[in-house]
Amino acid sequence: MFEGTANIGYNSTKKFYYYGFKGHFAVSQDGYVLGYVITKASIHDAKEAEELILSTRPEGHFILEPV
Repeated sequence: MFEGTANIGYNSTKKFYYYGFKGHFAVSQDGYVLGYVITKASIHDAKEAEELILSTRPEGHFILEPV
């Protein structure tokens, strides 16, 4: 169903491969979602973090990366 969109990613910390997507979210201190990006599993988290930081820059907001 997602062929051509989802793909294989690698978790270097846990040393395993996985197939699918990753979600990157910018949230407020209260937990409200301010912005998000859904990427292929192979896209590095740091690449998307910069985009979220630039698009949701007000003070008091944090970038959460998948674990």
